[in-house]
Amino acid sequence: MDPYRQLAKVLVEHGIRCYLQGAVQMVVSTQDGLVLPDRGNSFWLTRAAGEWHLFTWASVGYRIPEGVDVARLCRSCVAHGSSAMATVPAQLAREFGLCELSDDEAESVFAEMDKLDDSRAAADGDGRD
Repeated sequence: MDPYRQLAKVLVEHGIRCYLQGAVQMVVSTQDGLVLPDRGNSFWLTRAAGEWHLFTWASVGYRIPEGVDVARLCRSCVAHGSSAMATVPAQLAREFGLCELSDDEAESVFAEMDKLDDSRAAADGDGRD
């Protein structure tokens, strides 16, 4: 099963909503519909280069270590605060062993996401180059 669908299936049981924005960017929130920054915490995830990554809307990215319960991480993050977080709180970053990405590492993740989006689009036959 697709890792995004697997994760979304677990999160919906906890009242957390997810949707794909592109082929490999999953928005995570407790809001119905499109996510707005002042209506609860939200962030997005991607699985690039075989690893999960969490990004805030301030474009701060984190590598999620192998073996971390990503659903539990998501539940903890959405429970923190009443608006979109600029960074993952230090306590949560420590608890889950998150590693903040350098600008170069984040750019590598974005490049991998572009490749994955393009390959999924080609597989779906949408004609994108």
